[in-house]
Amino acid sequence: MAAPLNPEAFVHWLRQVAPYVHAFRGRTFVVAFGGELFTERTRFLNFVHDLNLLAALGIRLVLVHGARPQIEAELKAKGARSRYAQGLRITDEAALTAVKNAAGVLRIEIEAVLSQGLPSSPMAGAHIRVNSGNFITARPIGVRKGIDFQFTGAVRKVDAAAIHGALDDGEVVLVAHVGYSPTGEVFNLAWEDVAENVAAALRAEKLLMFTDRLPLDRRGQVVSELTAHEAEALMKKGDLTAQTIRAIEHAVRALASGVGRAHLLSAGILNLQGKGEEALAHLESAERAFDRGADAVDRASLRTEQAKAAVQLGNGEEAIARAREALALLEDGDPAEQGAAWRALGEGLALQDEFDSAGDAFGRALRLLAQQERWREAAAVARSWGGILRGLGRQREALEVLEQAADFAARN
Repeated sequence: MAAPLNPEAFVHWLRQVAPYVHAFRGRTFVVAFGGELFTERTRFLNFVHDLNLLAALGIRLVLVHGARPQIEAELKAKGARSRYAQGLRITDEAALTAVKNAAGVLRIEIEAVLSQGLPSSPMAGAHIRVNSGNFITARPIGVRKGIDFQFTGAVRKVDAAAIHGALDDGEVVLVAHVGYSPTGEVFNLAWEDVAENVAAALRAEKLLMFTDRLPLDRRGQVVSELTAHEAEALMKKGDLTAQTIRAIEHAVRALASGVGRAHLLSAGILNLQGKGEEALAHLESAERAFDRGADAVDRASLRTEQAKAAVQLGNGEEAIARAREALALLEDGDPAEQGAAWRALGEGLALQDEFDSAGDAFGRALRLLAQQERWREAAAVARSWGGILRGLGRQREALEVLEQAADFAARN
């Protein structure tokens, strides 16, 4: 394996994540995704490498998957057409056969990927054991608004004891989007429904659900944090995709049933492995275009994004340079934009072990964002600096900053 480009930055990063390893070892994460994630093989392999890392850190993993694209392909190959109503597939006999075929093939393919163990690969020595079984008892949803959904079902019961037993044995549990009735019937289920019920039955620490697009705020930035009440309000605005609305609905219900936290992930997000390089490549192309006529604020925003990408790569010098360029362009600009640039500068300085200067930069960012009542962004800045302080062993300072982050988040 190649040595890290910046060993000091890697060690610093490892110290930062250590508290999270301690916090989540032995906890249960339910990770749910549709069949769309599997259609891009390289991305799915990188995703599995991340799952392998979580398993290696002692996190108990339950994977819930769907197969909508695969079912569509099965039906198309047989000359049959899909029928939907009220956001759900109408599963007739032909569709049920396609569901069984797609679920079976996808289960085997996922197990095969999880079974990899080639030397000099992220899966070397992993020895992941996968347990997939009839964990879900289902019921038909029947007739709704005059539509007979036939073999489309909903979760009636989750065999939580069996799943816990498999997790106790060190296995990764794989749960498909199908369920079985006490009379032996098979039902096609929405994978979001399965994920919600599995997470609730296990009282999971986290439910992570992939969707096609993450919610954005008024500035076009990804919403980083929502309360359940805010999530419900967001769904009423009508600017979310159907898939994202389904994910949020089920995530909110899972939280109400005792799940610790729910997270939405975009299937379009670049995998962390190589994310910085790919992001920088896109940003360099944008820079060439912007320099032909963009105003100072747009150029500054681009420099800030370049600084963030450099931070992800552990390149402190590049992050510092880009962040300072952004601040120079924003001398009399938007305080919120300045706050983002100061945060990037602080993170770059921390990578260079210039922690006093980093603290000053984070402080400037917090003051600017607080003055503008940008509480969500201020909370994120405080959490970032608090994490760095905790990694340095400066626990008292870290606690103060993280308490400040909690205060900012409460005001949002």
